[in-house]
Amino acid sequence: MKNNDKAQENFVNHLNKDEKYIYFKEIIYKGYFTESTEALTQYFIREFKQAEKEKFYKVDDFFKGCSDATIDLYSRLVKKAEKETTEKKVSKIAIYSNFTPEIGYYLTYNDLDIIKDALTDAYKLIDNERADSNNKISKIELLKTVFLAEPKISVEQFLQKGIDVGIWNEEYSIITQKGSLYGTGKSLLGNLSIALNGWAISSNTDYKEIGKIFCQVFNIPIEDSSKEPFKAFSSGSINRINQLKRAFSIKNNS
Repeated sequence: MKNNDKAQENFVNHLNKDEKYIYFKEIIYKGYFTESTEALTQYFIREFKQAEKEKFYKVDDFFKGCSDATIDLYSRLVKKAEKETTEKKVSKIAIYSNFTPEIGYYLTYNDLDIIKDALTDAYKLIDNERADSNNKISKIELLKTVFLAEPKISVEQFLQKGIDVGIWNEEYSIITQKGSLYGTGKSLLGNLSIALNGWAISSNTDYKEIGKIFCQVFNIPIEDSSKEPFKAFSSGSINRINQLKRAFSIKNNS
């Protein structure tokens, strides 16, 4: 959305310091007292995605808010411990808001450690998920540099088709084994590039450039020490090329 940053700024600025603390504290309380320990990480991920959608929170701002609220609870616990006992582990923080002391909800140091760990895990999972997404986008853009302006199959369709027929996985790593109808590794990619020639890939593109890009996209190491690291892209097996044409529904070039 075009005005997401402004909308988030307006929402955040609308809340004073105490209101922000209450907002994030409520998220922490709700999760800890309604979810199992095992489900807490996924809970924080769901809450972030909801806050991102409805309040336009960015991932760093959301998790910093939750972290700051947790740190404040630690501080309250320390003060309570200093006041009531020298044994910190028996000190408790009574939960106000919707979770009242009358029904027995409280937090200990151990509880806050569990919350902190779940927040850390949730942040890492979201960060990795977005890194994977950005990596896939960059690979799509890389493939487009050797695809025709108007290919018979789009880069996105091509990548999904490879997953569907079991040639590569969601990370675009080749998963076929030696002896497969399609071959495997660099020789498979070489045969595939030839099958796509003139149908989705420009026949004027240097096979070495195609080989370099295909190896990058499909996570195949490039042997720079080899005299011909992309030799597999210059010629291939007619049988396997035809098998790949069938797999990707490539029609004979006219």
